[in-house]
Amino acid sequence: MKLTAKGRRVCLAAAAAAILLAGLPCAGLPEAEAAVSDLSAAYTDDTFVRFENGEAQSFKDKEEAKRFLEEYLLQYRMYDIRTDRYPVVRYSGHVVLLFPDDRKYDRDHVVEEVRKRFGSPEGDSAPERIEDVCRRLNGRMVYDTAFAGAVMPLSLKTGRGVCWQYVKIAAVLLRESGVPTEVVHGLLDGDSHVWLRCRLEDGTVADVDPEEGILDKAQMEHLTVTPYIRDE
Repeated sequence: MKLTAKGRRVCLAAAAAAILLAGLPCAGLPEAEAAVSDLSAAYTDDTFVRFENGEAQSFKDKEEAKRFLEEYLLQYRMYDIRTDRYPVVRYSGHVVLLFPDDRKYDRDHVVEEVRKRFGSPEGDSAPERIEDVCRRLNGRMVYDTAFAGAVMPLSLKTGRGVCWQYVKIAAVLLRESGVPTEVVHGLLDGDSHVWLRCRLEDGTVADVDPEEGILDKAQMEHLTVTPYIRDE
C-alpha cells in the first residue's frame, strides 16, 4: 500500500501556531503522561477534564508544562489543536498553566456528533475495528486542505477536513470500541502530520493513518515522530 498524494499534503500548517514557553521556570502529572505512553489508560485520566473546567495546573518547569499541553491538545481536545494563547504564570520555583476562556467549548456535544455521524465500529478484533473506522471515515469525509484550520464542529457539519480531524474522530471511535489508541505527531516526508498508534490484542502496536489504514513497513519509512510543540 503506497501513500496517496493527499496523504502527503501539509495538513497542520494552518492549524498549529508556535507556543513560547522558553525561559519559564510545572509538579508533574504522571497520570496524564502514563495514559499516553502505555496506551492502556488513554482517555481515562480526568486531569484534562479538570484543566478544561478551569483548574490551574502546576508544573516544576517549562518542559513539563509543554509536555502536558501537548498531551492535552493531541490526546484529548476535540475542537482544535492550536497551541497559542494558553496563559502561563511564572512563580518562584514553578509554573502554572491556565485554560483560557476563549478556548472553552462543549466537548461532550462534539463527541456525540462524532458518534451520530460515524456510528460504532464493527469487527471481532482490533485490526477489524481499525479497518472499519478507516472505511467509515473515508466514506463520509472528504480530504480538503481548505479545512486545515476549521474547528471540529464545522468539519463534522461539512464532512471535510485534514489529517488532524480524521485522527481525532478515529481516536474517539477506536477508544470507545476498546482499542487503546494514542495520537502521534510527526513528519510525513518533511510535512507536519498526525496519525494513530493502536495496541492490538497480542500486545503489538500498529501505526494507523485513517486515510490509509494500518501502515506497513514501507509506509513507516516516510514518517518521523517529532514533538508537536517545539520552542522557536
